[in-house]
Amino acid sequence: MTLAELKARTRRWIVPVSLTLFTTACPTDSPTAPTLSATGKWSATLVGSFTPGGSGVMVMTLSQAGSTVSGTGTFTDPADPPPGIFTATGSVTGTNVSLTIQFQPQQYMGKLVDANKSPLAFAGTLTATSMNGNLSGGGTTGLSNVATNFVKQ
Repeated sequence: MTLAELKARTRRWIVPVSLTLFTTACPTDSPTAPTLSATGKWSATLVGSFTPGGSGVMVMTLSQAGSTVSGTGTFTDPADPPPGIFTATGSVTGTNVSLTIQFQPQQYMGKLVDANKSPLAFAGTLTATSMNGNLSGGGTTGLSNVATNFVKQ
């Protein structure tokens, strides 16, 4: 085999091997960010004059299917029994989360409580471990843009 034949044969192997290495080393799909989900148990401590005791704890368990969120929860103020029971419905779009929180009527010591309450609205930003935003609504004794930080449990 002559030197020219050896060089030609080597070139035939180097180009395909180089192209194969290049194409397998470069990813064809760009990585995507993980999808955020509101599914889970969340809690927040609310402080302010809107509760008889000056503070209360809101705990809710949410499920997310697509962009739709729903769940149930309680709001507990030790100075104002019984705990309020509520449903939550809303949506997640990207990192934006919005919820409507509707307290449910219940009997307590022979009286109907939490009847005819206007819903609360939560609007905020979702991360893997928190929902930070504002609560508003609730009628005449309601909330006006109360900063709220829900933490995933």
